[in-house]
Amino acid sequence: MRKELSLNTQLTSVREAISLLKQLVSNASILDLTYEGSRAHSLQQLIYSLRDIQYRLRGLKHKVARSSQERKLSIDEICDFLNSELSLSYTFEDENEEQYIIGLQHAQDLLKNVQRYIHMKPTIEDKQEEADRAVVDKYVLALKAHNFPVLTKSQCDILHNRLLQELEIQQNELF
Repeated sequence: MRKELSLNTQLTSVREAISLLKQLVSNASILDLTYEGSRAHSLQQLIYSLRDIQYRLRGLKHKVARSSQERKLSIDEICDFLNSELSLSYTFEDENEEQYIIGLQHAQDLLKNVQRYIHMKPTIEDKQEEADRAVVDKYVLALKAHNFPVLTKSQCDILHNRLLQELEIQQNELF
């Protein structure tokens, strides 16, 4: 149990999961073409976020900026994605589908202990991320309570930019 929760074991698990997900991108691309979807894109986002987690576990403060990374996912969001993807009913009609599912299951197994480790030993960034999520959750509840309309992706982008402008104005007023 002690070795199972060592930092080196977690780093090895994250590295193996990244390597495995990289291999699955081609299977996911074929599945996307066959069944439609965005599996390959989602896997690439998971890989980016797992690299961020790897940096965090190493204690590096290096902020990696990737133009193709939509946002940094937490270990919980990564595990939730894997769970939801594995809960879909696949028919195993071809080898790509079978390899994809088996690979996701293996990645999920690798990341279970990493998730537990991160929850047991949260960093300052993890604590801040949790606090930020709590604020966002309150905000979403307020939106629902006041019956605000559901926004499209492009409307969310506009809102995001507008909120950034408001934040900049508030910061300028403080100084």
